[in-house]
Amino acid sequence: MDNLYEIYFGYIHHLDDSGGEERPVIILGEQEDRFIVFKITSRFDRKSDQIQNNFYAIKDLHEAGLKMKSYIDTGEVRIIEKRFVQQIFGKLSQLDRIALKDFTNQKNKLLVGLSARQFIEKYKNHYPHFANRLFSRGDEEAEKFSTIDAARQVELAKKYEKKYDNPFNQRMQESQSKKGNYNYDKAQSKGRTR
Repeated sequence: MDNLYEIYFGYIHHLDDSGGEERPVIILGEQEDRFIVFKITSRFDRKSDQIQNNFYAIKDLHEAGLKMKSYIDTGEVRIIEKRFVQQIFGKLSQLDRIALKDFTNQKNKLLVGLSARQFIEKYKNHYPHFANRLFSRGDEEAEKFSTIDAARQVELAKKYEKKYDNPFNQRMQESQSKKGNYNYDKAQSKGRTR
């Protein structure tokens, strides 16, 4: 694949459905009309220690086409449509490619977290609202979710549950569930789980 390890400007959708953002990404592979990527960030200090542990510091910034100290976020593999990938910045140097491969092997980050179904089974009592949301969103969201490492999956679920504790959000979500969102426990009892 010609564009392996090339760095592009791409549009990444947020996993919590709050829109998205344009940011540098590095190409890891492709699937028909989509690229498999890692995100690149310059915001290291603002992140928790747990997230910082996933960041690989790019050594050869010039060849990568980046102007400031930047990090590859190996905590989640993202899949984006090729039409959302725009201008090219540069390409990871041979030194950085080898070092990134070593880094991901050591951290074991290319192994994805739980599938959506496994997560629901394991955590439905801890994060019931998130489990119901995940179950009701369909196969595309389930596929996205399974590309995140396990620590990020739990972090996302905690964030959602905290949001749900807000009384206004709770009323909104209860209203949405009455309009047709599935309830995982009810569906499970009828044998309709994914």
